[in-house]
Amino acid sequence: MINSDVDLQEPVISSDKVTIPPLKSFDYFQTRFRFGSHSDGSIEALQKILRQLSRVDLPGKEHVEGYLRHMARSNRRPRTMHSRWGTILIFLGLLKANGKTSLEEVLAAVKRGP
Repeated sequence: MINSDVDLQEPVISSDKVTIPPLKSFDYFQTRFRFGSHSDGSIEALQKILRQLSRVDLPGKEHVEGYLRHMARSNRRPRTMHSRWGTILIFLGLLKANGKTSLEEVLAAVKRGP
């Protein structure tokens, strides 16, 4: 069944009862943020986290800094960076509370076994 009143080349589809405006380009809120660049926010997040890192005495700080810089270069979202930093902070705090002064001590203990 073909409706001869509809011109497919025309940008506006209308009838006596309904008018459909031409479609606009898709510009979804989620899509822009999901696929957009986070480099500015990542750099700001990195700077804030590195300031916090410099104020604490934890084992493996140089490894954490390298990992966080890698995340910023990989254009990770600022929220992701803060989340990972929080987890790392808790983990390294537990290591320090258990008397570890470096990550190498943990690695040696793992290699020795229980």
